[in-house]
Amino acid sequence: MRTAIKENQRSIDFDIDWILKNTIYQEHNLPNLYGETDKFTIVDAKGSYVTNLYTIESKLPQDWKEEFDRTHKEEFSNSFLKSPQGELFKINAISYTYDVMSATEEVVSEGEAIAKAILKDVTSGNTKFYDKYGFVRDTGRVE
Repeated sequence: MRTAIKENQRSIDFDIDWILKNTIYQEHNLPNLYGETDKFTIVDAKGSYVTNLYTIESKLPQDWKEEFDRTHKEEFSNSFLKSPQGELFKINAISYTYDVMSATEEVVSEGEAIAKAILKDVTSGNTKFYDKYGFVRDTGRVE
């Protein structure tokens, strides 16, 4: 199972009052944040690392069943989003809408094509493969 966040379906609830009072940004020119999710960190009021967006997104609940338009909200208290450029923005929550996808993968191993027998000498540690044609391949010592 894997989760797939829909395009533009991450919503960050910023503390706009804090941003207007504590940064250079004003309501008409709020920043456009961009970058890799592992570079956006969440820090506490002391500046200590809490998590990052990549970690939050990789742990979105999925209950091992396929779903569409599932929602999840991570709430924060006195926490800040730290941009890759080092800017801090106080946040209240991050909300996600995402799909949980299911995929099956079948792996078939045809042992006869690989080896007819595998013998390991317990004294020397040498391993030998005998293919279906009777040829022997010595793989050397295996620890």
